[in-house]
Amino acid sequence: MSEVLDGDWDRQFISFDDWKTYNAFDRRFSDGYKWAETAFYAQKMAAIEAGEAKWGCTSVDDFEQRLHSIDQLYENIRSHGYKTQRQLQKNRDDDPIRRSIHDYWPPELTEITINVGRDGQLLLHDGRHRFIIASLLGLESIPARVKARHDNWQQRRDTVFAEPSNSTDRYRHPDLP
Repeated sequence: MSEVLDGDWDRQFISFDDWKTYNAFDRRFSDGYKWAETAFYAQKMAAIEAGEAKWGCTSVDDFEQRLHSIDQLYENIRSHGYKTQRQLQKNRDDDPIRRSIHDYWPPELTEITINVGRDGQLLLHDGRHRFIIASLLGLESIPARVKARHDNWQQRRDTVFAEPSNSTDRYRHPDLP
């Protein structure tokens, strides 16, 4: 179930193009750069070599393996299409970035998660690696779970549900019937 929240939380987000991870993936998969040729790689490596855990990695070998897993994920989605978490649960070899915590959660809870802002803007909450790859591959749609909706958007949504014949919104927004 999604939560409905008021406040300015939906105004505090970073543009997709400003994400370091997005830019690194774009360089790697769209422009053909090696990971080591990206600023992302240099930043993470410097931190790891200084003793910090970055991107879930505490060693250079961990980091290199993580990058290899991202390469595999990209290739799996490119070659076989985007699979839901339920589909991936059936064949774990298809999910190179699977974490053991996924064994304890229903697969639907580990899908890409979004929030919906006051004006209906879709804001990524979790699942950025799959989301970025799907975006770079130009996929038209992917499954996502709504974690939170802004109160203003929920009120608009409630109106559409109450009077669907009077609304033109439902044909333009994925969070409307």
